[in-house]
Amino acid sequence: MEAEFQPLDANGKLVRRADQGDMTQFAPGWIEFYLTSAEAAKVTTVAVRTRPFVWIRFKNVSMELPKSP
Repeated sequence: MEAEFQPLDANGKLVRRADQGDMTQFAPGWIEFYLTSAEAAKVTTVAVRTRPFVWIRFKNVSMELPKSP
């Protein structure tokens, strides 16, 4: 299955990592976006699309930052 995930800000614009562009990993039950803390704080919605279907938006998404070792 081909899928696409987009982290969006409050204005519906894509939040991407300034230095590396889009980097996403996913598996059943989770999605990882490689964002800095400041970039992750901008995310309010995650949009999901599995081809050939339409985009679904999940609003008020809280981002969990990885724990430091």
